[in-house]
Amino acid sequence: MIRQNVKTFALVLSLVLSLVPIRAQEAVEKEEMVWENAGFFKPKIEYIDTNRFYRKSKPVFTHTFDLTLVMFRETGWEKKVILKRLKKLADIYAQCGIKIGKIKFVTAGAPDEMIDFSRPGYRDQKIAQQVPPTPKPILFYFRSIPKLNAYAWVEHSDNEEISDAIKNTAWFSLSVAMLLNKRIRHPNYVSEAHELGHILLDSLEHTPEGIENLMSDNYDHVNDQLTEEQCRKIKSHHLVTPIGSD
Repeated sequence: MIRQNVKTFALVLSLVLSLVPIRAQEAVEKEEMVWENAGFFKPKIEYIDTNRFYRKSKPVFTHTFDLTLVMFRETGWEKKVILKRLKKLADIYAQCGIKIGKIKFVTAGAPDEMIDFSRPGYRDQKIAQQVPPTPKPILFYFRSIPKLNAYAWVEHSDNEEISDAIKNTAWFSLSVAMLLNKRIRHPNYVSEAHELGHILLDSLEHTPEGIENLMSDNYDHVNDQLTEEQCRKIKSHHLVTPIGSD
């Protein structure tokens, strides 16, 4: 009798587990439809296993944050390139004991084919307003903008009013991945970490001239390092949560 019960339980368990991937796929398809209806052309949504970023280093983590990545088609960006860059981002924030949690990776045609920007605060604003509810920060990958490689929108600014839709977003043109930009910066530096730093420090300020730091604005001094004070402030941001707090 016991053996029969065990077999029955195993059968029921296997049936339940077999339904999990189906239901997960159904949820993704529903979400893709929401993005499509919001103006994003033929969206494809994937969830990235972030443990891949930490297989060699195995740091100790106390805090975590989730990310949404939006890569527009016809921009020159590729998923494999972005994930390679995120490995550097993961290493940089690991020094603070902060882990990237869930990553939602959205590949889509940009609303109204807006992949080139003339300035911050116009086309990016329109796109941000169309984004369905999704975890922030959001990193957007577009094609080009004059005189800029990448930039971020924080929550608070003394210089301008920032709409809720575009707060805690960062925008990356293809130029950040070009060879020239790689050569003139520290080999472990990546723009995603710098712009995310602006968001999680809730500041557009840079470290003082001459100081080597992730948040430097000087090619010669920008690197992959964060100070203890910067780590402490980042951990206090509401988008960063202590592990086990749920």
